[in-house]
Amino acid sequence: MHVAPRAFFDDSETSVRSISPSSARSHGRSYRGRAAVIGSGFGGLAAAIRLQSIGFETVCYESRDRAGGRAYVYRDAGYTFDAGPTVITAPHCLEELFELAGESLSDHVDLISVDPMYRLQWPDGMQFDYSSDPSRLVEQIRKCSPKDVEGYHRFAEYTRRVFEKGYLQLGATPFLNFRDMIRCAPDLMRLRADRSVYATVSRFIEHDQLRQAFSFHPL
Repeated sequence: MHVAPRAFFDDSETSVRSISPSSARSHGRSYRGRAAVIGSGFGGLAAAIRLQSIGFETVCYESRDRAGGRAYVYRDAGYTFDAGPTVITAPHCLEELFELAGESLSDHVDLISVDPMYRLQWPDGMQFDYSSDPSRLVEQIRKCSPKDVEGYHRFAEYTRRVFEKGYLQLGATPFLNFRDMIRCAPDLMRLRADRSVYATVSRFIEHDQLRQAFSFHPL
């Protein structure tokens, strides 16, 4: 796959001028067709890898000086700043992409667990370390509001069901027409997908700052 390091725009800044990729013939391959992907963030790179893996000669166009999107890296005065990602929730998706490209994720990337994932602080001095370790997370909850520990366990069980149904199952289901949407409606209703994250958390946890801690992100 050829990655164009920078997209080239005409005077109107509305169209991309062609950048010729490497010829498939020069690599002894024949392609089913040609494809262009605009943007080389996670989504763009994933789409390009999948297209390339099924036989399309693929070009990625990127307006910045390097690929990455949310995984872009800024360097200034000897320091390196990550633009993201803040959390990788599904490393198996990355493993699948590398396998499609005939590579192994572990040969190129070290995914390191960070604990705590982040620290939350409030003006009144309350501090909460959001840990990926369930026992440590429960201890953080206990320090803030012991009575909410039991509610958190019920919340964790609920979110497990949401993840399995909404992310693993429905997330892999194509919604190509209105009928597809109708089919999943009963599952979404059972999971109460109509509620906000804060309203959902509030059903299980009483302490307001803990409610904020478990609802400010959508995942």
